[in-house]
Amino acid sequence: MKAILFCGVLSMASTVSISQTKELPHPEFLNEVYGFASDSNKLVRLEKQSVEANTRSKAAGFGGVEHGYYLEGAESKVSLTKGTAVTFVYATKGAGSQSTTHVDDQNPYAGMNPNEDPATNIGLYKLDKGKGIRKLLLVKSGGMVSFGKSKATPKLSISVRSVRDGFWEFIPDNDLKPGDYAFLIGGQGGMMPAVVYAFAIK
Repeated sequence: MKAILFCGVLSMASTVSISQTKELPHPEFLNEVYGFASDSNKLVRLEKQSVEANTRSKAAGFGGVEHGYYLEGAESKVSLTKGTAVTFVYATKGAGSQSTTHVDDQNPYAGMNPNEDPATNIGLYKLDKGKGIRKLLLVKSGGMVSFGKSKATPKLSISVRSVRDGFWEFIPDNDLKPGDYAFLIGGQGGMMPAVVYAFAIK
């Protein structure tokens, strides 16, 4: 048990130390989440979808009700490899003399204060699977069978490192297991449109 715990801590420490010792490339697009694979030292542009929350029910609600964001496709076409030190970056400013002119206008927080910690508006989630879709659920009620118990897609814990002014690195606090994930930006609890940046761990 101690050996397993030690290996897990070592893995997390390695992710942090590798990303901090390497010079992170600056994204081409501002206000967009990118994956960073330390083995290739390259940024990976994630799958982007604009989404609005909606409600779906089974058997007129007796079989349960779901409310959340539904992503097209059974899995993301963008994949990152499990076992490599995978982190993520997000920029609201260009890198010094480097001209980063492309801006993701679909991001609802594209006009926010470029010095504001983006973690206040960005969350990482492991997606649920459906038939031909992926789901980020704000509410899921089991209906009559499970006595109305409800749950939501859990938000995963990440650490945010300020690389330089207007440029951050997101480091998952726990190892990302195989599956589909997405960063959610905006939405205000399902009341407003949002943008997701999705990827799969394989």
